[in-house]
Amino acid sequence: MKTFLLLAITSLFVISGLAGCAEGPVSNIPPVLAHGWTTPGSKTLRPFRSEQELKNYLEGTC
Repeated sequence: MKTFLLLAITSLFVISGLAGCAEGPVSNIPPVLAHGWTTPGSKTLRPFRSEQELKNYLEGTC
C-alpha cells in the first residue's frame, strides 16, 4: 500500500510538471505594453535637497 501511495504521489508531481511545459497558442496573448496596460517607469529621480527630505521619502514608501 505504501508503494502504491508513493507511486501515485510521484506520478502526480511528474504530470503536473509536464503540464507546465505544454505549448499553448502564443498568438492569443496580447503584449502588455502595446495596449497601455502599464505605464513606463520614470528613468530619472531628481536629487534630494536635504537628508531630511530623503528620510521623509523613504519613510513614506516603506
